[in-house]
Amino acid sequence: MGPSFGDMFGMTFVIMAVVGVITLASFAFVGFFVYRLFAQGAKNRAILQTGLPAYAVVLQLADTGTRVNDNPQVQIVLEVRPHDRPPFQAVATTIVPIIALPRVQPGQTVTVRYNPQNPQEVALEM
Repeated sequence: MGPSFGDMFGMTFVIMAVVGVITLASFAFVGFFVYRLFAQGAKNRAILQTGLPAYAVVLQLADTGTRVNDNPQVQIVLEVRPHDRPPFQAVATTIVPIIALPRVQPGQTVTVRYNPQNPQEVALEM
């Protein structure tokens, strides 16, 4: 004699519950990274609108592993050189069009904007 209806129903319920939990966890995981990506973009846009302009020398360039339309998100260590204060180091995280990657290699000079209240907040003008 095979399994009873109650056994089959119980097993089906457990399988559906496990699949549901895995699905929800997957959506939460993806949602977290999408949120971080959009939050970083909004922060960069705000700095570009209200920040002070300066030149900066690229010291380091690192790929974060994130891609948007095949364009990499990179973390760039910069030496920012404002005209009215001493140079300082800051890190900018941004999406760089793949054709613009040669312009952000170490040693290159780029134009940035920075938050005068928190100079560590820097965004590249691309």
